[in-house]
Amino acid sequence: MSSISSPDSISSLYVARKTVDVYKQHEQNRVESKRTPWSAYDSPLDEYNESFLGVLPDGGVAGLILQLRKAKGTGINALEIAGQGNVLLHLKRRGIKKIETVSLNDFRGTLRRVSERIRGLRYIDGDITNGTTWARISKQSKDLIMSRPMAALSVLRDPNLGFVLLNRMYTLLAPNGTLLIQLPEELIGITGTAWIEKLATTEGIEVKYRGNETRRAIYSDRYQPILLIKRKDNSPKDLSFLREVNFNPQSRVSILN
Repeated sequence: MSSISSPDSISSLYVARKTVDVYKQHEQNRVESKRTPWSAYDSPLDEYNESFLGVLPDGGVAGLILQLRKAKGTGINALEIAGQGNVLLHLKRRGIKKIETVSLNDFRGTLRRVSERIRGLRYIDGDITNGTTWARISKQSKDLIMSRPMAALSVLRDPNLGFVLLNRMYTLLAPNGTLLIQLPEELIGITGTAWIEKLATTEGIEVKYRGNETRRAIYSDRYQPILLIKRKDNSPKDLSFLREVNFNPQSRVSILN
């Protein structure tokens, strides 16, 4: 059995950045040839709800935002990683105060950029495997962080780098904040779910997890394992304790509540 090694693994970072470079070039080629972006871009709300089915409250993503808004007593701060922020912007009136989104490229036209900036969307085009991209995200803690990378999940397949990115998102969460993320099935195939079970039994953290076992007959990037983490007041400051958990591909749970 192995476990997560140094979160700054140079080889993991090198491979991930090479993968990102390939995606970035593909995207730039699509822009230059005036083709449309990948199908995942600007996915509507119902597709987000479908991807995160099983861990969301009644009302889906909108219901989750309403819950967070009610608990905080004021508008929430929201961040999307590897997305366009269009769903968060669509739901802003449900209780979102500030919206940031991080995406590898910006396909938007000038008018849309101006319009969305006026409506309150802060768009960061950058590579999430690069620390300078994370430095551009505002330091204000987030009540909701959402990540539905779809095909870009390949960047998270390496356990070491996947841990780094998960930890970066977690440490940005405010008390009572929620992280909602897709996980690549390939990652779970390597690590098993023991580390998720460890999260679920850690004081100060609430976890919901759904594997994709029931959806394998209809394979799609949309139907990857999903993880919801809620951080409480007494939660650990980071997820470094997960490095002590051994990988066990045979340890697989389908559902954790």
